Amino acid sequence: RRAAFDPASAVHSFTLSASDYVEYALLPMLVDFIERKAPGVRLVVRPLDLQLVAKQMESGEVDLCITGLQNASAGLHVRPLYTERIVSVVRRKHPGVGARLTLDKFCSLEHIQVSVRGAGISTRTDKALAALGRKRRVRLAVPHYLLVPEIVARSDMISALPERLARGYANKLRIFEPPLDIEGFTVGQIWHERNQRDPAQQWLREVLAELAQKPPK
Repeated sequence: RRAAFDPASAVHSFTLSASDYVEYALLPMLVDFIERKAPGVRLVVRPLDLQLVAKQMESGEVDLCITGLQNASAGLHVRPLYTERIVSVVRRKHPGVGARLTLDKFCSLEHIQVSVRGAGISTRTDKALAALGRKRRVRLAVPHYLLVPEIVARSDMISALPERLARGYANKLRIFEPPLDIEGFTVGQIWHERNQRDPAQQWLREVLAELAQKPPK
């Protein structure tokens, strides 16, 4: 039997694997919580590598992976945290976008595409457009989400972003419902059987599950 975990007195280190978007959406809240409730807890966050993370969890290099649940490998434990919507963003005072974002306008603007597996992989936006027989004009393809809001705010390009990220830049961006049906995704926790019954790991998973329920601002 493993000893119960007391966050107020424990000295412990957790290693997480997450994308830059998930870090933005959840890590600030988690750090605030730990500073107040678990001062002896240390966090290490590693970049998400979908090709390696299952083996990293099996070996104990990574305790917990937080990502879209579509990325979960068979045989791992999963727990949904929240469902994310996709929204469209342009800079404030964009000269070509009025009060309403139409599909024609959406397709005519130059886009920033986010593809964590490379610029040639179709994203949810591209698939949704293809279903309508339409295409978008991709001017810039990047591998990380956090680059996008600042570039959109300084240009006349448009992009599709997870809502929790877009809301964080509402002072710089205009946020629209996309003029087409872009599939969202579920963010969740993924872990190996080795950590299933560990009290410290159970505590961390419960904390994340509670914090994730806070809606985007």
